[in-house]
Amino acid sequence: MKTLQSIIHKPTRQLNLSPSKPLQMNYNQIHFTYDYDQFKFIKGNRNVKQNHVKSLIESMKIEYLKIPIDVNEKMEIIDGQHRYMAIKELQLPLFYIVRQGWGIKEMQMCNMNKIKWSGTDEMDSQCELNNINYIRVKRLTEKYNINIVTARLCMNHKKSVESFMHGQWIATSEDYDRACVIAEFLNAVKSKYGIDTGRYALVAAISKLYDNPNFNLKHFEKKLNIVHNRFYPVLTVHEQIEQIETLYNYRNQNKVNLRINNLTSKKK
Repeated sequence: MKTLQSIIHKPTRQLNLSPSKPLQMNYNQIHFTYDYDQFKFIKGNRNVKQNHVKSLIESMKIEYLKIPIDVNEKMEIIDGQHRYMAIKELQLPLFYIVRQGWGIKEMQMCNMNKIKWSGTDEMDSQCELNNINYIRVKRLTEKYNINIVTARLCMNHKKSVESFMHGQWIATSEDYDRACVIAEFLNAVKSKYGIDTGRYALVAAISKLYDNPNFNLKHFEKKLNIVHNRFYPVLTVHEQIEQIETLYNYRNQNKVNLRINNLTSKKK
């Protein structure tokens, strides 16, 4: 795997290419350059999503795949504006192909024909490579009939989706066992009370509370036998934790605070 430092400003003779001049129009051939300012966005394209640019930057820091962008004779970017922004930020060689006569129509076709690489695609790909971390995720989704997002949150709510999509997800056997406990709870609540336990706010809240030494999942499950009618959907994780705290303390003489941050984890 090539590192960022081995690629950035690599001598031309080692690349066996010469940086293309802005006015050199060799159509349908791959050129590269460090002159980022010669390119411009085409009017009518989708807005640049900064989160996607940041994700590409992190991915390119790990390995820079020299996938060229497509431009027309005016150096307007037809396809690859997010890659362009990431490459410019990292000062990497920008590879591009000049497409004669391309414009707004071709730009729209490029956008329509793209199929986004999904979490399922990444999981299946890593499973084919015998990546045990992703095999555990898939095993969890199949065992409890839950989606990938729920499985990830049950395993470790602190890890980012970027790490999952870049093949860097780590799921230990302890993470898997932890997720099984939470998934069993969620499925039991769904089956018993008809509550939608697949909601992000709920799953993330339970996963966070599982690490809270003031919280006991079995105790909360018993409380739901009494107050499950007060357990309803909310929008945010913070609101969900507040609601759970209220239900958890129902008829308790000694109230507990479940909203304290940075608590150490414990085993249930």
